[in-house]
Amino acid sequence: MRLLVRLTPEPATRAKRVPLNIALVLDRSASMHGEKLRCVKEAARELIGSLADEDTVSLTAYHDEVEALVAPQKVGEGRQMLGSAIAGIEAGGTTALCAGFTQGGDLAATAIAEDRLSRILLLTDGLANVGITDPDRIAVVVDQFMGQGIGTSTIGVGEAYNEALLARMAERGGGSTYFLRSPAEAAEVFAEELRDLSSIDVRDIRVRFVPATDGLAVEQLNTYVTTERWQWRVGDLFGAAPRCLVVEIRVPPLEGQAGTAVALGSVEISFSRPTGDGFERCSSSIPVSLALATRAEIDRTRADREVTLEAAYLIAARVTAEAMHLADAGEFDKADELLVSCVRRLDTQGLADDQLNTQLERMRERARRLREERAGFYGPLARKEMCTESEYGTKGLFVKSTLMHERAARYAPRGDYRPGGASAAPTAVVTAERAVYPCYLVNGHILTEIGDGRLLVDTGATASMSDGESIELLGHVHRTTTSYMGTTISDIEHLVGTRITALLGADLLGNYDVRIDLDKGELELSEAVLALPPPVIRVEDFQGVPIVPVGVDGRDERFFFDTAAKLSYLDATLAAGWTPIGSDTDFFPGFGEFTAETGTKQIEVAGRALVVRFATLPPLLEASLGLAGVRGILGSALSEESVVTLSLRRRSVSFG
Repeated sequence: MRLLVRLTPEPATRAKRVPLNIALVLDRSASMHGEKLRCVKEAARELIGSLADEDTVSLTAYHDEVEALVAPQKVGEGRQMLGSAIAGIEAGGTTALCAGFTQGGDLAATAIAEDRLSRILLLTDGLANVGITDPDRIAVVVDQFMGQGIGTSTIGVGEAYNEALLARMAERGGGSTYFLRSPAEAAEVFAEELRDLSSIDVRDIRVRFVPATDGLAVEQLNTYVTTERWQWRVGDLFGAAPRCLVVEIRVPPLEGQAGTAVALGSVEISFSRPTGDGFERCSSSIPVSLALATRAEIDRTRADREVTLEAAYLIAARVTAEAMHLADAGEFDKADELLVSCVRRLDTQGLADDQLNTQLERMRERARRLREERAGFYGPLARKEMCTESEYGTKGLFVKSTLMHERAARYAPRGDYRPGGASAAPTAVVTAERAVYPCYLVNGHILTEIGDGRLLVDTGATASMSDGESIELLGHVHRTTTSYMGTTISDIEHLVGTRITALLGADLLGNYDVRIDLDKGELELSEAVLALPPPVIRVEDFQGVPIVPVGVDGRDERFFFDTAAKLSYLDATLAAGWTPIGSDTDFFPGFGEFTAETGTKQIEVAGRALVVRFATLPPLLEASLGLAGVRGILGSALSEESVVTLSLRRRSVSFG
């Protein structure tokens, strides 16, 4: 049998909302450079402007280091200070997510009060790759803050963050998780979170089933946090939206006369309700019984429509998550079959509900695209949408799901967003002599989209390769190999963590002038000569791979320029005196994946002083650099700091 527990907020009776204690934690790692950080800073300023004078706010920014920019301040007294601190945030470095989150929570803890609602609001666009990175350990930190009454909401921007981690943090922290395809959505998401916090009527709802009959088995259809056996943390009631819990109870054979009521147990509900000067803990108990019936009476009994409908919502959300995991494994046909089978099964119930019909239509569209487009559809954005939608669905937060899709449609480039799937691929600008293709970072690696392909831009590779036999650039068909130094495109996909169809190496890039502008999201290839903004650096090469001069500790050294390396590297002897910051993983074709110690060090490139995050290379790879007479590698971070114009055929590069 299924049991539905529906929790509905009472009409608001309070004239004034509970004051808020917000710990704003912003990722300012290098991948936030440009438009992302600009939009997020503007959204943060709007959030501060929307808060009441009596609300409290603290501000933390993090990359590989953490800065507590503003200690908890009453908004009415600290608006100017908060605005100045936000304006001064700049991007650079890696992502110490847990350390930044912990700092924000520690600040919030200093401002806890009985009459305040405390929440950490974490925004990131990347993976936790410095310090504590294990999701289980991060979840423990979230639980510790939750135990102090400090909740957590998470916001992921773009396609490179870990959606499973952010969803889990929000779930453990009793808050919400958000997926932003575009950083331009940040202001709306901050406003949505503020509306939710401002309208909370009941906090920290916990529901427990207490059995009165032996042999029962009880399981939730939702995915709420289980705090102990048959007890679930449902979260908060905000706005006018109810929260629902559906549990399945397996009952052993019962004996007795028809019509006899058998006590199965009780539903115990506890929650915190705001009072004039804080929150009071309340509880309620609801008995659950089952009336015995004959087989004929059971056969004539129709299932309750409301319970059946809520269960259908949850089944659809759970199946979406299962299909996502099948697609993760490349089992696109099985994912398609699972979605189609679920839609058919739920359709036959004839529930005629708009919300359910919307869910089923999205499932049909995803099934079709998984079947027809396969990996061409199922990229990071499609996965994040499925993950977030499933999280909302299994907790009954359908309004949030609707808002997510509406935002995506508004901010998608050229209106090319389709609910239930990723946006269509951006269209390149192509003329006879030049082409401008979409270009962006994924997990620190520079990718571009050419036609239906998704290519890793790798100036450090001597040979290009693809999953076919050729790559077409500006009307020229270039023959390629299917592996490079024993590494295949499938290996590259696994190591980068996203769909890749080809590696665009120095052998093909050397035929063109190349401009990489990550701020604009553009890769330009030109057969004509491109202007090289000063200062221009003379480039050498080793087997076609560019070598640039770099100033290290007052000496001129030679470094490979490798756009595919998410980390930059130093010879171990040059790493002396750097500032250690942890470790990270990277890979090189022919060497595979490895973990390296990382640190920051100041260098000089084209007359500019830069503080760059470096790593040391494994001994075998470091020895191979020595054969070329180079002492390090400049990775993709340099392209994040500058517009790069590279002309290998003219042996010149500009970092404008």
